[in-house]
Amino acid sequence: MSRRFGFLTVAIAVAAMAAAGCGSSSTSKTAQPAATPPTPSTPSTGTGTSTAPTGGLSGSASTPIGSPIVRAALIKKISQQSSFPTKSDTPWADCVIKALQADGLKTVGDAQQHQDKVRTAGANCAKQVIGQH
Repeated sequence: MSRRFGFLTVAIAVAAMAAAGCGSSSTSKTAQPAATPPTPSTPSTGTGTSTAPTGGLSGSASTPIGSPIVRAALIKKISQQSSFPTKSDTPWADCVIKALQADGLKTVGDAQQHQDKVRTAGANCAKQVIGQH
């Protein structure tokens, strides 16, 4: 999996799968076709001056997990998942951020290096917030 889409894609995919498995019958969103991320035609070697890929998030790998940038990106991405109830978007994002911070992940770069923790947080939070509604 590309690090460019790793953190956010994994978290969203896990939440969407967990939502589908939780028996949610929400029809509050219009189904949207899955987007395929573009594949770079030439690999980037980097110059040391650009920001690192952060799973589609603005900022860099040093962006704090609890930043408004990460929260907004998580909410935006999960809102695009038709199988996930709209009312659960924000609580899910807040839960994921809190869980990742509790696991000691401080930045987006940390999350990229610990995809197992991202998957676990995404799934657990999806079950938790959907179960509350």
